[in-house]
Amino acid sequence: KSMKVDELPVGPHDDLFTAAPPTPLDQEAWEQDCLKRISPSDMKQLLNTLIKYVTNCRQTPWAAKYRHFRVSNKVVDRGLTSIPHALTLVQTWGLDVSHDDGDFIVSIPVSLDLEELLEDLEAYQEEYGTRN
Repeated sequence: KSMKVDELPVGPHDDLFTAAPPTPLDQEAWEQDCLKRISPSDMKQLLNTLIKYVTNCRQTPWAAKYRHFRVSNKVVDRGLTSIPHALTLVQTWGLDVSHDDGDFIVSIPVSLDLEELLEDLEAYQEEYGTRN
């Protein structure tokens, strides 16, 4: 089911888009809370989508098209936006969510360690048995 921007799910605590950045302890609590709430099938879809984006970003780190994607994008909507709590979860993993011209943008910051993120995502695939 496609969601409109004003219907996007928010995190377990405050409004995801206006809350102050969480402390590291808050991030861990948010991550654990989100992981409990996301079904295994949704987790598979989320991990597969993120791994594709992070892999593309790692292969061509200078290409902005792999670092920024709109939540209204069909692939992002299906693999991220339509999954409750997924936007909060990806923020705990270091991705940014911002608002631009009536749409939300998910960004992979230049400062993010792509190797470490990819290792973490692949570890979640193993843990949740979600490998393709």
